[in-house]
Amino acid sequence: YEDRQRGRFAGFSLYVSNTGVIQGSRLCYKNGPHDHLPPLNFTAICPESGRYVIFYNERYAGVTYPTGFELENVFTELCEVIVKGCRNTGYYGRNCDSPCPTNCKDSTCHIQSGACFMCKPGWTDIHCNKKCGDGWYGLNCSQQCKGHCRDGATCNHVTGQCDKG
Repeated sequence: YEDRQRGRFAGFSLYVSNTGVIQGSRLCYKNGPHDHLPPLNFTAICPESGRYVIFYNERYAGVTYPTGFELENVFTELCEVIVKGCRNTGYYGRNCDSPCPTNCKDSTCHIQSGACFMCKPGWTDIHCNKKCGDGWYGLNCSQQCKGHCRDGATCNHVTGQCDKG
């Protein structure tokens, strides 16, 4: 029975929307055919904000699915769905009263730990509190400085420009 239920559940997606329709919504989680069958008690953390969470699952004719995917009489029985979040973006914690770290991109962070999902350009680490290493800058500190800055200075960790020429 449990394997049958997991096979029905397999391949689902979660979207976050402000309109309640899937068009224009943002994908939050996708359980793809490459994944194992999902557990029935499932938790996903979505770094998205919106008014609606859309659960979506379908089977396409002519597609070969992995072993265990139910292909006939596929329907989903959700016994309980809990959506947690803070009213105001940019906050986290038990009472949603702790501000996300300053350098979190879009002021979004994990609702429980405060860890940033992404950092603003020029910053790195779990709480985005470390500058890019010398000679690196930008989003994910992935861009290398070009040229030579005056007096051997390193480039700006956010812009990549030489601040003193």
